[in-house]
Amino acid sequence: TINNASELLLRVKSKSDEIFQPYPFVMTCYENGLTLGLDALLIVAALSHYDNVLRGTDDNTIAVNVSAKFLEPRNQKNIMYLAQCLDDMNFQKDEGEGLILEIHESTSDVTIDPDTLNMFRRKGIKFAMDDVVMAPSDVMRFSGFKNYTDFVKLDRHFLNEYEVDTVFFAGMIDFLRTNAPESQIIAEGVKDADHAKRLHDMYKHIEFVQGRHLPDRHAFKKEWAKVKHS
Repeated sequence: TINNASELLLRVKSKSDEIFQPYPFVMTCYENGLTLGLDALLIVAALSHYDNVLRGTDDNTIAVNVSAKFLEPRNQKNIMYLAQCLDDMNFQKDEGEGLILEIHESTSDVTIDPDTLNMFRRKGIKFAMDDVVMAPSDVMRFSGFKNYTDFVKLDRHFLNEYEVDTVFFAGMIDFLRTNAPESQIIAEGVKDADHAKRLHDMYKHIEFVQGRHLPDRHAFKKEWAKVKHS
């Protein structure tokens, strides 16, 4: 199956009208002390986009990348503002509406109050660990979100390198089941339905796929139906 979350991607242009790649731009902001402000802007923009564009469509969930630092107690003002925004949105959780916060970086000194995560859970927010490559930095991210990680997104470069290494993948699955016991695994960078089928045959724990070259959900389901029993 294909993940049903619409992802809000940052697209900022240079003076020559060229689009900056999102990740380097975001990390430059973070490295220059703009972490909390940028995260707040991205989340509010995501909620606005959902309410004005996606609500009532098949895309009943929207995902946005943020830093783990956004959820720290020192950011309580922005946290409570977001909580009020979520109350105003009134997500219909029983219909699958909601927001996914994709946590894409963390450090050893990040501390997150479980009460904050519980509050967001009640308001329809889920949490994903983005671009996981099983590095030490990933271990730090998981440590702050144990029992709160809903999705684990395997980085496409990591997947390309290790997807045929069944021994390594078995160990990785054990790690994820220990540190994110209720999570669902998403493979990023999947090329087509045949690629999805190969992953599904090798690793039953991979439940969703994403890829910039994949068609829309309905077209993918038709392609998947053709290959899944082949």
